[in-house]
Amino acid sequence: MLKVSIIIPTYNRKELFEAALKSALAQDYENKEIIISDDNSNDGTRELAQSYVAKFDNVKYVLNQTYDRGPNGNKNNGFDHASGDAFVILDDDDLLIEGAISKMAAVLEQGYASVWANCYFELDGEPTTKFSGFGLSKSGEISPQDYYDGKITGEFLIMFRRDAIGQRRFEKGLYGSENTLWIYLFDLPAYYLHDAVRIYRFHRSDSVTINSFKRPLCIMKGYAMTAELILQKIAEKNEQVSGSNSAEPKFRVNDAHIAILYKMAAYYAKFGGEYKKMYEYLFKSLKFKFTKEALAMLILSPFPKSMILFLTRIGYTKKRTANEKISRFSLLDGAGRRGARGLKFTPRSVRKIRSSSRFNERGRSLRDTKRG
Repeated sequence: MLKVSIIIPTYNRKELFEAALKSALAQDYENKEIIISDDNSNDGTRELAQSYVAKFDNVKYVLNQTYDRGPNGNKNNGFDHASGDAFVILDDDDLLIEGAISKMAAVLEQGYASVWANCYFELDGEPTTKFSGFGLSKSGEISPQDYYDGKITGEFLIMFRRDAIGQRRFEKGLYGSENTLWIYLFDLPAYYLHDAVRIYRFHRSDSVTINSFKRPLCIMKGYAMTAELILQKIAEKNEQVSGSNSAEPKFRVNDAHIAILYKMAAYYAKFGGEYKKMYEYLFKSLKFKFTKEALAMLILSPFPKSMILFLTRIGYTKKRTANEKISRFSLLDGAGRRGARGLKFTPRSVRKIRSSSRFNERGRSLRDTKRG
């Protein structure tokens, strides 16, 4: 039986963190350890975590004193202290659904290096049965081409063997941009599990779209690096195919996807004041695929970034308002029923798991606390 390390990176979200920890402890998979990686919280998280360490032999608390503070460094700190054969990262504001670890570990036992499982949205405190991961519709092996094409989007829970990443870690100086590590998982067989194993809590006030403007150059680097890694991986794999005289089809570059990545890198370069990088990425985007959006950005580039940000927020608000009524009903459709996947998920069961978390009068969870 594989030993699984559940890594919970946390920072100043004590109540949410405790609910996540309880959902990990409640897993029926026996050979597991839980690594709490604390990014130097000052809200009592350390004392709470240490109280659980005293109660459970398989819970370990580690303070991030090695890496720069931030989501990526805190996760890397968790990796360094994990002793399992396989790793899974559980964000401190999310919840594992019963049986999640057993289902995913069973897939790895079949010979896969990683398994990508879907999640249920919890939208502004409202439990739903809407999947948070997109691009795949049934369980089965994942083609690296689908990943390189950008077809796999959204939120998944990923369990992977230790040797699938080796000594690689999340990139220093990036805000999120986990694709720069996940891309290496497709050097080995990967599997998609069309089942919800995690409750992904989403709050608009906590969204990357809103908070990313605080770290524009970090986001810029992430988009650019992702594009370059995809191109590098495709070139490497095609060279391997050519050298082996294999009949396997070559991997192709999805020009539209690469163009989007470079366009987004240019977008954040503008807001970070890196105009040279902005033009570099804009021209790279247009080289792969000519789009009206990239051309418009090029035309608008002399304008102040505050004006572009204002127009962007207007567009975002209009789109959100137009979809608000639809999303509110479609996301909640089917909540409380046993779906085709056979997993019982009801508002009552969610409340039971998160009973230790505080909710205000309007039912909003503490995810309103912004990530560091």
